[in-house]
Amino acid sequence: MPEFRKRGKHYREILEHQMQEWLTGNSIHNTEYGECCPDFSCCVPEMKASDEERQKFVDHPELRDEMLAMFLGRMLRHEGCNVITSSDL
Repeated sequence: MPEFRKRGKHYREILEHQMQEWLTGNSIHNTEYGECCPDFSCCVPEMKASDEERQKFVDHPELRDEMLAMFLGRMLRHEGCNVITSSDL
């Protein structure tokens, strides 16, 4: 069990830890709250975003919704789903 969970840190602290680990390439699933990393790489390692994408996600909160949609689209495609974007219309 990760040390940060043993000490009972608050939700925000857990998220910050998860984000910092993800940024360095260590994808940790937040088992306490059942949350994946933004790119789902904690559960599906081949989904790991590039170093540049992870840094951009952390540095630019205003782009996070767009990037989360991109990561979700990748995961859906990985799982065999057809994904239609606005550029497909």
